[in-house]
Amino acid sequence: MLRMTWLATTALFVAVLNVQTSEAQRAVSITDEPHYRLIFENSYVRVFRLSLTAHDVTLLHKHERPYVYVPLGPADFVDAVAGKPDAHVIMTSGQVAYSPGGFSHSIRNDVGSALDSITVELLKPQSNPQNTCAEIVPGPPIYHCPSTAADKKNGSSNLPLFKTGETNVALQWYGQNTSQAGITYHLGTLIVILSGSGLQTVEKGKPQGPLSVGSVLWLLAEAPAFINNPSSEPWSYLSVSFGGTEPFYQQWKPRRMLLSPKSW
Repeated sequence: MLRMTWLATTALFVAVLNVQTSEAQRAVSITDEPHYRLIFENSYVRVFRLSLTAHDVTLLHKHERPYVYVPLGPADFVDAVAGKPDAHVIMTSGQVAYSPGGFSHSIRNDVGSALDSITVELLKPQSNPQNTCAEIVPGPPIYHCPSTAADKKNGSSNLPLFKTGETNVALQWYGQNTSQAGITYHLGTLIVILSGSGLQTVEKGKPQGPLSVGSVLWLLAEAPAFINNPSSEPWSYLSVSFGGTEPFYQQWKPRRMLLSPKSW
């Protein structure tokens, strides 16, 4: 009896393992999943935009590297990870999530509205993820951070979310009547526009290309960038800064922000 039970248990384990292996083998690369569009890449990051209409589903696809995920509107979907029960996920617009990757899944949109999101794939290995001021990864935040609600309405505020040994992730808000923002980072930084309207990049004092929700920019370390906000409506972005992108001279400088409210 014991031998028969052991054989049956072993057979069941092998069958489940074979099913999981088969699912993983038929999963496509994220670059071959037609609902994902590659919008930016360099040696540190690949950025994909996911567009999934109502009642649509992605192919089973692989996430082989760590990534940061943020919806560009309210998100309500089913996360079907290969070999695991389906998970119903609800996220607010601009809510940030992190995954170490190493799995395959499909995303099913069962609701009547489209799913629009940004996936920031981190091309370098990531070590020791930990929360800074938010609860993104397992474990409590390592800092006690004050509320930023007041600043978000009228001024500006920065909220560090989490970090790894190689990457820092934060949210930046600008309140109403901020007509221009000057941004400089000590590290090479990707920014993803999360909210706002009528935003424009500025070069040599002149407005250039428009920025909309979901637009991305790569800022070189210590290279100042300027963004115009003619609408004076509040806006925000996600920043992902990468170690190893410091300037050659290695002189530390603090991050600087210049605000130009219309009332000035």
